[in-house]
Amino acid sequence: MKQYGMLLERHLHRTVLDHFPQDAWKKLDAPEMIDKPNLETYVFVKALDDVAIDNGTKDVPDIQHHEGGTCLIVRYSRVRDLFLQDKLELLL
Repeated sequence: MKQYGMLLERHLHRTVLDHFPQDAWKKLDAPEMIDKPNLETYVFVKALDDVAIDNGTKDVPDIQHHEGGTCLIVRYSRVRDLFLQDKLELLL
């Protein structure tokens, strides 16, 4: 396995990395090159405690209450604070 890893690394250096301009490596750490998570994506969660989730708009709130043990599909941005409070668990 180690030999395979060494062969693969040598191959990648010869075919790709050795042909990169020297300054290209510095640009890889630029803030615009770093991906950020999409907080508006939907996630599967399990309520560990009774929770209230607002699925409404700024003008019209739509608060839904869920008991502990309930599994939900919800936008991450709507439940981020509940994750930080350990009231939700992410399901994979």
